[in-house]
Amino acid sequence: MLFDLTNCRLLDDRSGVVAVEFAMVAPLLVLMFTGLFDLQSAILANMDMDAAAQYGAMRALADSADSKTIAAATHRAFPDIAVAARYLSCPGRDCGHLPRGRYAIITSSSTRRSMLAGGAQVPIESEAVIRVD
Repeated sequence: MLFDLTNCRLLDDRSGVVAVEFAMVAPLLVLMFTGLFDLQSAILANMDMDAAAQYGAMRALADSADSKTIAAATHRAFPDIAVAARYLSCPGRDCGHLPRGRYAIITSSSTRRSMLAGGAQVPIESEAVIRVD
């Protein structure tokens, strides 16, 4: 026999066990923390979209301006977000779930780069609807 393993002291040596266990667990920890950071970033971006849409809705309610003025004012307050505003008049039952009236609809949209999806651009959009009359 080439090696006699009965008296080998390397079989009882446990000095590198922690390093090997860490090497096995570290990639999972990095993936988990990256996922949590990406989720947090998506939640913050969604909150920004909601804030922009709500700001536009409040401007529509306060100013009663045209849709281009509301979109421009909202875009000035949130420069990284695309904002579109439009008015909708509901004379009767043809507006689905909305009761009769005039409504301002503000849509905010943007994209963010996902860290886990290979750097893909993920669209984020929010919409606010407010009755203005």
